[in-house]
Amino acid sequence: MEDTPDIKTIVVGHGESARFLAFGDDSKFMNTLVYAFAIVDRVNHKRAAKRIRGIKDKFRISPEIPIHCRILFRKEQREKHGLAHMSDDDARSLVRMVIVEMNKIPVALRFAFMNIPNVDMGAEGRITLNHVSDGSAIDLPLKCDSKGFLGLLMQSCFAVSPDGREGPPASECQIYTSEDSTRITFIGKERKRADKWYTGFSDIGAKENTVFGIEPIILKNSDSQMMGVADIFAYLCSHAMEKECRDSFFREQLGKVKFWSRATFLPNQALHPIAGGGG
Repeated sequence: MEDTPDIKTIVVGHGESARFLAFGDDSKFMNTLVYAFAIVDRVNHKRAAKRIRGIKDKFRISPEIPIHCRILFRKEQREKHGLAHMSDDDARSLVRMVIVEMNKIPVALRFAFMNIPNVDMGAEGRITLNHVSDGSAIDLPLKCDSKGFLGLLMQSCFAVSPDGREGPPASECQIYTSEDSTRITFIGKERKRADKWYTGFSDIGAKENTVFGIEPIILKNSDSQMMGVADIFAYLCSHAMEKECRDSFFREQLGKVKFWSRATFLPNQALHPIAGGGG
């Protein structure tokens, strides 16, 4: 048997020299689970953040209050966070303004989604993973958990064509993901923070015998204005992709995002992300 060449892992996601910044957040609505990224060229980042601060000023949102849709679209949450002066119509107007301003920058939307009823959450089973170098297999316990699948959705967002037509690959991004300290068991026996499942691997754009190890920077929503954009994008997509959602507003607004692409995650096909396109 011939020797199997070693695979070198090149860590990406932290690089301050990466051309693009990718800010990610998740959203669950009814039966739809989404992870979405707001991706901006580094040279346009400050301009984009300034536009968001300006929008917050127009709606009299204090600088320390992050843009978070679960607050904006719920009256009791608005009252709790000092936004009692805002209405549901104001929340929709804010979303419209964010999309218009981010289109101008531009900021791209990249998202992955899955339909939760396709998976028996809480069910336990086994999963076989194959090594990238020689195909050798390892059998591990699997406990279906929506927060675990969010990690796979996040990684699916970077299952893009290396030619860039669906947005930059992970190797060209400094990646920021939303904090989630909930401890879960997903693949394997280890119980760890949900946001630790955001790490993964990609060979897109990698040279022979190398693979990119994706290690994002974990942020709170309040740590960056752009995390608020990611929150809006994720909320928009979870509602727009949910077949039972009767509110056309979210599909209409998704249709107004100029630059977007998506990946549909199909867990019933060996947990493999299937890349798709749009926009």
